[in-house]
Amino acid sequence: MANPHDYNAIRNAISLYCIALDTKDWPLLEKVFTKDVFAQYPFNDDPILGVDALSKRIQQRLKPVTTQHALTTQHLIITTSSSSPTAKATTYFTGVHLGRGKWEGQQVTAYGKYVDEL
Repeated sequence: MANPHDYNAIRNAISLYCIALDTKDWPLLEKVFTKDVFAQYPFNDDPILGVDALSKRIQQRLKPVTTQHALTTQHLIITTSSSSPTAKATTYFTGVHLGRGKWEGQQVTAYGKYVDEL
């Protein structure tokens, strides 16, 4: 059986991701992801490899907007039966993007889910 602290650690990591995006505190992403992270986003055809590449891509994407990400429904599965435990998290989100500069006054609200394998 998984330790309840593991569930909280996963929730905190996913929450920290949103805080990093909304505050544009990019070094926080190094606390969320491993250095060799493999990430796929709908706005990017190719997978993103490594936390540095991921950080740069997110910075480019969010440069013209102020954001607020809210996490909602979440489902976590932690498997401890093998020699190397695994975890899967599905977390629904709403992300509000407010334009800055030439995009001032425009707003986009995104709905989606984060699917993480740890």
